[in-house]
Amino acid sequence: TKHEVEAKQLAFSGRVNLSVDALTDVLRILQSISAKQQISEKETGLDKWSGDEVTLPKSDITVEKINASVSKLEMNSADGKVMLDIVFDNEAKGIKVATTERATNIDTASVKIDTLSLKSGDGKTELTLSGTNTVTGTRVTGPVGKGRIKTVGLSQNVELKINRGDIMLQGSAKADVQQTWLQAKKTQTLPQATIEVGKVSADVQKAMFSTEKQQVKWQVTSGASIDQASASYAEGEKSFAKIQRLEWRGARADQNLNLATEALIISGLEATTTRQFIDGLFGKKPREKSKKVSTPQQEENDEHNGDIDKTTPAKLSADDPDANNVKLDRFELVNGAKLRFLDQQVVPPILVDLHIKKAEVHG
Repeated sequence: TKHEVEAKQLAFSGRVNLSVDALTDVLRILQSISAKQQISEKETGLDKWSGDEVTLPKSDITVEKINASVSKLEMNSADGKVMLDIVFDNEAKGIKVATTERATNIDTASVKIDTLSLKSGDGKTELTLSGTNTVTGTRVTGPVGKGRIKTVGLSQNVELKINRGDIMLQGSAKADVQQTWLQAKKTQTLPQATIEVGKVSADVQKAMFSTEKQQVKWQVTSGASIDQASASYAEGEKSFAKIQRLEWRGARADQNLNLATEALIISGLEATTTRQFIDGLFGKKPREKSKKVSTPQQEENDEHNGDIDKTTPAKLSADDPDANNVKLDRFELVNGAKLRFLDQQVVPPILVDLHIKKAEVHG
């Protein structure tokens, strides 16, 4: 039987407290329906995290309208074990979330769960989840700037198994973000910045996390792409950057911080940067323009005075156990690249132009 619920003009003000104990209490109640004796926290498999909780910042939340549709809701409890299966589709409109420093407005947010299966008992908890989430018309303002996103789409498949404190989590996910616009406020060292991205896509083909036998292991295999991205700056700053497409394929990482990527491909890169902008990135305030050309003796004096940092970075041996394995199989620069560097803090100014038709590096 399909059940539908509609609610309008909802409001909440306060802090949200996410507690593991609240979840274990619910599981204990459901398991106790068919148990011959009182169910303990150990029987849920979550007793290791008893007392853990997360408190979110105080928020004022309002929702104009919520439509909820539950097409499947089944629960079975036998011999102190509980099984729950749910299929539902929810949509909320006109969402507003305000905190002390930040305000978020969302036109619509929908959650469609095709599979939500929960099993608990005998010290074990298993969860299987698959579904899609969509958010449209997101606008955010905060202390560092403001932004908006037209559409965010996410689909996921997750399997979670907890056996008396040991965790096994595996799954996959895909995400698409359409038309992002961000504007960062001016700081003491950097001008106002505007970032625009046409599309961001990410595909996590495999994700695994486990804590079996007191050993933490994790592994992720993914790929991603960014289309039509640009960054520009106000107040006469000449720095800017734009790309037609950036794509990385077959990215892999694990608990030993071994990082590998099959290919990193950048298409249609164009960028200009200045000495003043680079100094600003590192928090250095602009220096007055030099009034004469530096001589070798002056540069040597500057080095002794600490103006120039010539510190040699520490080298890691290939046999060093702390050295991580970082590997890029192929790098490509296609459809041309135009790079420019300008330093107007010296006399005469330095201008470097670099035009690349195509570049490819293997290994």
